[in-house]
Amino acid sequence: MATLSMLSLKHSTAIDIWLNAYCRDFRNWTPYIGPAVYDEALRNKMCQYECPLHFRIDFTAQGSEVFVPVAYRSLTGDHLFASPAWERLPEDNSIHELSPERLLELASGYASDSLKRLFTGTFAAVVPAVPAVGTSGWYRPGALAARQDNTPLIVSLFASASGTLMSEEQLHRWFALYIRHVLPLLVPQAGAAAYTFPLIEVHIDAEGFPDKCRCTKGRDAGDSWMHHILSCFMPLVAAMGRHGLSSERSLLKALYISFQNYAVGDMEEPLRQLLSQRNILRKGRLFASENYTVTYPNPLQEYFLAEPILIPNGRQPVFQRYFPKEELTVSIRPFDHEQDMERVYEWFHAEHAKPIWKMDWPMAQLELFYRTITANETAHSFIGEINGEPTFNLEVYWATRDLLGEYYDVQPGDYGTHLLIAPTDKRKKFPSATMQTILDWLFAEPLVDRLVGEGSVESVAALMNKVHVGFRLDQILDMPHKRSHLNFCRREWYWERFPENRNFISTEQTHKNFST
Repeated sequence: MATLSMLSLKHSTAIDIWLNAYCRDFRNWTPYIGPAVYDEALRNKMCQYECPLHFRIDFTAQGSEVFVPVAYRSLTGDHLFASPAWERLPEDNSIHELSPERLLELASGYASDSLKRLFTGTFAAVVPAVPAVGTSGWYRPGALAARQDNTPLIVSLFASASGTLMSEEQLHRWFALYIRHVLPLLVPQAGAAAYTFPLIEVHIDAEGFPDKCRCTKGRDAGDSWMHHILSCFMPLVAAMGRHGLSSERSLLKALYISFQNYAVGDMEEPLRQLLSQRNILRKGRLFASENYTVTYPNPLQEYFLAEPILIPNGRQPVFQRYFPKEELTVSIRPFDHEQDMERVYEWFHAEHAKPIWKMDWPMAQLELFYRTITANETAHSFIGEINGEPTFNLEVYWATRDLLGEYYDVQPGDYGTHLLIAPTDKRKKFPSATMQTILDWLFAEPLVDRLVGEGSVESVAALMNKVHVGFRLDQILDMPHKRSHLNFCRREWYWERFPENRNFISTEQTHKNFST
């Protein structure tokens, strides 16, 4: 491979741009929450740094795995990375600091054959210039969010003339005004033969608020119109989140609601299409000289993410239910790496679990799985206890962000589960009480519209357990790792089987007690 120019990668902002471009174009990475316990090499390395969150980039085909410390994780894909990044060579378990040259070499090996040759050119990360901050003026959205000395212009605008930072209420008013002025100029007109991306300029008044907007000459950059619309909002969302002005998720939810409110008249069809789109199409960014397209998850669908379920706070039980007839208390708590790893290791190595779950891995590999899923924010693992004794492992996932979402007409309110009931002794299993507790908990969350599953066709007992509580079997799916029976459950179907649980869910007393 020809010698590459690495000068731009030595600047932290430039390597952020490159890594973000890589993470958007490729999917061989996952978040990892550490430090590891059962992987001594990872534990020793991670304990040297204060950053618990990493992105693990899987280059195992090249004989390597890369860990990049994450200083700020963005829902829009505009992450901030800490240094240094490092790689582990599984062959001898050695760990080395990662140079930019080595990073590009690994990425080159992972890229498809049609893209490899593009690494023979010079990589240059362009950091947009930021205009001087004034009390008013016309600005393009990109300039408002561009970084200079780690401070976007938009952050400076949130300081009023008196120097006092805007309140969060004022910030949301600023964002609402921005949406009101910008959005009408972006939405494709009904019946238009082609979409030309307009170049937008926003006027900021003397108080720092958007008060008008204008459109300059349009251009066709080759991206989808959906991506063009989002590109006028996502950098601002990331900048405000990164600087602690507001959570990105609250801004994305406000954006979703605003788009819904604007979905009238000529805008109704395209905006509704954008809101319902699972993935957004755009041109690839990592290889500028190649014409290729990629998709990324639609950030607007964060509106449907149920935080109490997927991002639990602390280690306390999130839900419990008492069954007086059986004298059972079934409780669900978040997975605890310190006390649960050896337990699930034993469960997955049990003879009845091996053929179905195929997770009888070495401890370090199993720990990698759990440190990934608990860092994910679109899935999480839980331990269920019956009368205080751990008996089942439950995974809950947001189906639109899961592999399963590629195999059926997924909806943003679909949530899936994986359930392993560990005991083989029928006197300790209590499958009906376990399933009722799980459904009571999940259906108490308003953002959960439908439950979905993809149980192995070989796991007849588990499928029948789901049918017992109201799930309905659908088509057979041939997935990469198994042949699965797609199944669904709605609240009404569950309540048909257990009418008494309708009142239990409507009060939500137990849910409120354990979600605070």
